Formats: sequence, structure tokens, C-alpha cells
Amino acid sequence: MNKHAGRVIVENPETQQPKTFTFDHVFYMESTQEVVYEETVRNLVDSVLGGYNGTIFAYGQTGTGKTFSMEGVINDKTLCGVMPRAFEHIFSTINLANEEGGEFLVRASFIQIYLEKVYDLLSKQQGKILPVKENSEGATYVYGADVVVMKSREELQSLLEDGKMNRKVGATKMNRGSSRSHCIFSIIIEKSVIGPDGEPHVHVGKLNMVDLAGSERQKKTEASGDRLKEATKINLSLTKIELKLYFIIYIMIQSSMYIVVDC
Repeated sequence: MNKHAGRVIVENPETQQPKTFTFDHVFYMESTQEVVYEETVRNLVDSVLGGYNGTIFAYGQTGTGKTFSMEGVINDKTLCGVMPRAFEHIFSTINLANEEGGEFLVRASFIQIYLEKVYDLLSKQQGKILPVKENSEGATYVYGADVVVMKSREELQSLLEDGKMNRKVGATKMNRGSSRSHCIFSIIIEKSVIGPDGEPHVHVGKLNMVDLAGSERQKKTEASGDRLKEATKINLSLTKIELKLYFIIYIMIQSSMYIVVDC
């Protein structure tokens, strides 16, 4: 691994032919949660606070630490992950802005995709399935998810914990607490600012934090029954995500534009 060049070099011991992969950032195994957040996430959260949309997602094989990177050890300042650090970052910025006369409204939702159906993890109706619709502009969206007003970092953390209680998890040979669904925790931040015309204007930014279920080789997990059915759907949906990413990157290259994908 070459952190400074952002490269991971994989060598096949049989052929001695290395393959090189280049990323925006590469972290060694001893890298801290704080370093990962500061180098890959902080600027994105700042952009969301400024009225832009952003998405952070963890992608990889089951048992590789995606949920740890996203959540970590919640009440440990050293081991807490992306989500609790983002919660703290958002409200520390808002509290400072409020002291200077700024106005913010923070709302949050929490959904999961399980067996290709969308569920509201915050709904009082257990197992509530949400419809996926398309608007007049062709954009796809989830309809009817509960959206809750948040007033502090602690409330965001509590909402995350409540939703996690409803998330689908299960044991496999490779991971005792394997996530069996893709989860999306969304924070919508509305900011009121005074424009050049002297009138208030509202800027809206949305931060999506996604913990994907891990890809699996069924031979290694020895999955059967429900676990096998889940694994099949998980791998299918992850393949679709990969294809969409490749397509987006291709379009960006053809348009002489750039895209940064954090995995």
C-alpha cells in the first residue's frame, strides 16, 4: 500500500504479476477513525451544511468492518465512526451559527432495503413497506418515510439506535452479526440566509449515510434457507450498484468531468 500515491498493489504469488489500483485516499490498518473522517468526510459534511447534497457509503465484503467504519463504538471518542462524528460536526457548526444569528432546521429519516423492498426503520408500524415512485422529471424517490425534527447530536444518536433495533441482521459462518439489509440514514439540513436583496432565502442540503450489506461468496458463508435467499438478493443489488457507478464514471469521462467515489 502506498498512502501518499493513493495506491494499493496486489501481487499474485504464483504469477508475480502485480495489479495496481488507485484511489483518492488509502489508509493503513493502523489509521484511526478520526483520520478517516477528517480526510474523507469533513469537507463533504461542510458542503451539506452549505446547502449541497452528499452521500457517504461503506462498500465491501461481509465482515470487513463497514459498520465499524460507519458507526464504530458510539460513546468512545477514539473509536466512534463516521456517523457519530458527523452528528457532532453538524450540531457544533449549527450551534456556533445560531450564536451569530443563523437559523437551521434539521430533520432525519432512516430506511432499509431488505429483499429488494424498502422499509421504514422509524415507523411505529413494524414492517411498514414504503413505495418507490418516480416524479415528473424521472427521478426515483421513496414515498412516505417518517421524517423527525432533530435538535441535538444526542437526539440524532438516539434516533439511529432506535432504528437499528429494527434492522435485519443474521449470523453466517463469516460474520456472527452480518447486516442482511442496506440501511440509509438521511439528514436534511435547512439553513435560512439573508440574500443580496435583503430577504431571507432557504438553502437545503441532504446527507445520506449508507451502510451496505456485505457481498458474500455462498460457498464460504455456507448459507442456506433464509440466509441464502438474503445473500442472493444482496449480491444482486450490489452488482446493480457497481454497474451504475461504472456507467456514471463513463459518462463523466466522456463529458470531460470528474467524479470522486468513496468506498
